[in-house]
Amino acid sequence: MTIKRATESFTYWDKQGVPHDYQAGMLVEFDNASDDLRKREHLFTDVSAYVENRESDSKARNAPRVETATAEPGERRNVTPAPARQFRAPGKKEE
Repeated sequence: MTIKRATESFTYWDKQGVPHDYQAGMLVEFDNASDDLRKREHLFTDVSAYVENRESDSKARNAPRVETATAEPGERRNVTPAPARQFRAPGKKEE
């Protein structure tokens, strides 16, 4: 059983004029796919390849986020968030 994942959203009309919509991320079993859908196989990726890419992406996302301070390779600095603004109701003047 070959399962593929749509890489982008698309629509096509079959020979009978029936529209078929596929959203990005939708899973499709290609063993029983129509010839019309097989012609659009370039719009799909193997689920196993997608899962492997997601695992490597999640490792990269879990790495600490540090902003580079200069153009020097490897030089980093910690980013301090801006202080929160104080809420003041509209129309009220400070005392």
